[in-house]
Amino acid sequence: MVHENKSIRNRILVEDVPSALQHLTDILEAMRENRVLEIEYHPFYLEESQHIQLLPYFVKLYERRWYVYGPTQENRRIKVYALDRVQRLSISGQTFRMPKGFSAEEHLATSIGITPIRIFRCVVS
Repeated sequence: MVHENKSIRNRILVEDVPSALQHLTDILEAMRENRVLEIEYHPFYLEESQHIQLLPYFVKLYERRWYVYGPTQENRRIKVYALDRVQRLSISGQTFRMPKGFSAEEHLATSIGITPIRIFRCVVS
């Protein structure tokens, strides 16, 4: 939308989100092509990084941090990975199929933690 509104571009303020700089473009490309990602991921709770073959189902921006969600080749449970904890990333030649009828919004509706933004309406009398 920002690119479509060039005449008012200087009136649209977007925050710089550091975690998106390095890997977001590649992740979006892998998502478009349903390609498996090879990542070196360093979880907060481990001393060493892990090699993960991730099926990138969707991404989410939450409190100025980007996250990618998806199952791995080893575990079909959808997990969340913070982009700022990804040390290396490459797009593999392997492809995957998204589950029929999958909805990122519905998946997050039953999650605890990084959840979708909800809009609440308030009536003032």
